[in-house]
Amino acid sequence: MESYSADRKKMTTLYILEILKRYTDDTVDENGIPAHCLTQAQIGEKLYKDYEIILDRKAIARGLDDLIYSRDYADKIQYETKDRITTEKGKKVKTEYRTDFRYCHSFSTAQIRMLMDAVLFSKNIPYSECIELLELISNLGDIDARNRLTKHLSNLRDMSFDKVSNDQLLYNIGVIDEAIDQGKQIAYIYNNYGRDMKLHPRLVDGEIDPKVVNPYQMIATNGRYYLICNYDEYENTARVRIDKITDIEILDTNVKPKSKVKGLKDIPETMAGQLYMQPGTSERIVFRIANNERIISDIVDWFGKRVRFISEDGKTVTCAVKINPADMKFWAMQYSDNVEILEPESLRDNIRTSLREAWRKYNDGKDTLIESDENIKKLIAEWKQICEDAKAEKVDVKRLSGLVRKTHLMLLPLKGEEIEGQYSGLILGLNKCYRNSRTGMISNLNCISLILGALLAEIEDNRMYRMRRNIPDDTLPIILRTDEDGRVEVMLDINNFEEGYLTLLQYSDKNAEEARKNHAILREKMMERHKEIMEQRRKEREEKKKREEK
Repeated sequence: MESYSADRKKMTTLYILEILKRYTDDTVDENGIPAHCLTQAQIGEKLYKDYEIILDRKAIARGLDDLIYSRDYADKIQYETKDRITTEKGKKVKTEYRTDFRYCHSFSTAQIRMLMDAVLFSKNIPYSECIELLELISNLGDIDARNRLTKHLSNLRDMSFDKVSNDQLLYNIGVIDEAIDQGKQIAYIYNNYGRDMKLHPRLVDGEIDPKVVNPYQMIATNGRYYLICNYDEYENTARVRIDKITDIEILDTNVKPKSKVKGLKDIPETMAGQLYMQPGTSERIVFRIANNERIISDIVDWFGKRVRFISEDGKTVTCAVKINPADMKFWAMQYSDNVEILEPESLRDNIRTSLREAWRKYNDGKDTLIESDENIKKLIAEWKQICEDAKAEKVDVKRLSGLVRKTHLMLLPLKGEEIEGQYSGLILGLNKCYRNSRTGMISNLNCISLILGALLAEIEDNRMYRMRRNIPDDTLPIILRTDEDGRVEVMLDINNFEEGYLTLLQYSDKNAEEARKNHAILREKMMERHKEIMEQRRKEREEKKKREEK
């Protein structure tokens, strides 16, 4: 065995601290007993396994005492005090000893999960940086956080194909932060993404056009990083996507004084009026919404306390908010089923023109919409292909997201209505895909089955819809059973599909067997409902025939 220097033995306390951080936490089981703790003997085993250090019990105890009585870690190290009966000179003596040592981490499991998800679903953090950040974040938490890291890395690999990012992003942020502190200008090349998914310099007259700006502040919104800056030749502020910057450098020249730049003082108010970072200034927008709790809740989520509810007439509510009209146009079109812009008239005209053009594009230039049997067949064929891809564990999440949204929007008007015509064929086709997806314990295939079941449940008097009356139209509710007593409710957001799909993947293996039973019941219910409809139609035809004969 290798001999160890005195200097290394002096590091014993730090090694013990690292072992407690790595292998213990302050969680307890249902009986209040510490779930992850170590005795002195177990600490000794970890010291040898991880650091090849052999220490006796007394040396370990001294290291633990150093931590327990230190100023920095006194409130971090927890332990249990127990009684021990020993025999000394023929007499039994009761003494106290410490055991079940554990470390109290600064971040809770929920906090670590939020930080990990924020990194995982960032739109522009490169894959390699994601892995490094996830590993660093996991070390801030308890054992469960580190165990979750393995699953996160697996999911990250599954979803990395969808990440288009700039490897220089974090470097850019560091350089810009340093320039702002020093009050210096920066120069950079601004880029756009090409069909090859790579950044290419923006050209002016066929030449690369380096930019020089005065940097003042960085902000993050909608998953993107922006630089609030100013070009010397202008007086107002500009917003630049940091993830589209390359070849950045700090210049020796000082930034323009803030007093000479318009809008810097109003940045908080200006940003409050920006939803999608479109150019333009905020204006007062008046709009009308449906008078129901879900829509009102969405309005508050988007605009917060800035929105004003002006009036209501029972069926509708009139609102006003100060916001950038260009941003409001995108938002209003997103909620076009429930929102009508009233003022200004110029914004109404702008939206009207865009909707008219969209109608023609999706309707082959015609003025009427005909839902043909051919469209239904194409939709069912897409679902069949998705199921085949899932069997090979190759799912294009973006393609699946579009297909789910298309199907959801087609089924939504049928909720609570009698299904007939070509829509009856749609339901039967989806049911067939649903049945075929219940063929095995394949993670992606199980997710497809859960989604198909949720889509079909939308048009039925489903238990979930009875329990949760105000489910938003852009949400698919799914209940997953993870064990004998546990149940997970996933509210699958159609507009943020990738995050919901990742959640389904996390629970799919545990849920597959139970889901198969539940979906079998749902399938039988759907088929019974279809038989009832067909029987009712048969009776109606017979009655009509009798009336005609009379």
